[in-house]
Amino acid sequence: MVKGRTSMGRQKIEMKRIEREEARHVCFSKRRQSMFKKASELSILCGAMVAIVAFSPGGRPFSFGSPSFKAVFNRFLTLTAHAATSGESCDISNGETDTTRESLECSELEQSIEGEKKRKRMLKEAVERDMDRRVMDLLTTKVYSSGLDELQEFHKKLAAIQDVVKEKIKEVLQE
Repeated sequence: MVKGRTSMGRQKIEMKRIEREEARHVCFSKRRQSMFKKASELSILCGAMVAIVAFSPGGRPFSFGSPSFKAVFNRFLTLTAHAATSGESCDISNGETDTTRESLECSELEQSIEGEKKRKRMLKEAVERDMDRRVMDLLTTKVYSSGLDELQEFHKKLAAIQDVVKEKIKEVLQE
């Protein structure tokens, strides 16, 4: 058996903060996806309502919910509000049932998520506009009066566009 490895071939990782910022970001990115996958599996297998909110080391919010984050959160608020009005003790946040604070936090998260979604849409539109402009520039290029170097460069650009189109087709088919 190799030192530092388990019998299954995986290394044991000591649970401590990752020092390098770049490595921390990469680890968060990879583990966030697997955490959301596990939450999805839990929801499917057990019929549980699951919601997760995680903030990246850079402060960006990420959320997952099944059936939806909003549905799970609204149910959570309803249950905590019911517990607070009926005087029942609630095993949420060490017995605290401060729904006003939770509502404010929820609103902030929703605004942040909506802001990120809007930013994503704007960036996607900008990339598409830029791509459209580049394609139009290529299509209006006078090929017949070009020299060999220009034609070779034109060929490279057309091949790049073809790759982008193939990738977009693959994305659409996967959706």
